[in-house]
Amino acid sequence: MFKTINETVKVTSSFFRDRVIPEKFEWNGRQHVIKNSKLVHAARKGEGKMFFFDVKDGRDFFKLSFDTKSLEWELNQIFIQK
Repeated sequence: MFKTINETVKVTSSFFRDRVIPEKFEWNGRQHVIKNSKLVHAARKGEGKMFFFDVKDGRDFFKLSFDTKSLEWELNQIFIQK
């Protein structure tokens, strides 16, 4: 089950040509090192662009987004296993 978070988070990422690659992020006082990352899609947002990622830290699954205009990352959702 996905839980909606929608909080701004600090993300360490790299940029290569026209690609954004999230590497780790800090949330809830914990640092999550991203083991697997997949760009799900990109969408226009005004003059900027939004990139949406599915990422996994080896244990948990998250959905992140990156706004190219504000240069902010957001943790949108986390997968909660029951």
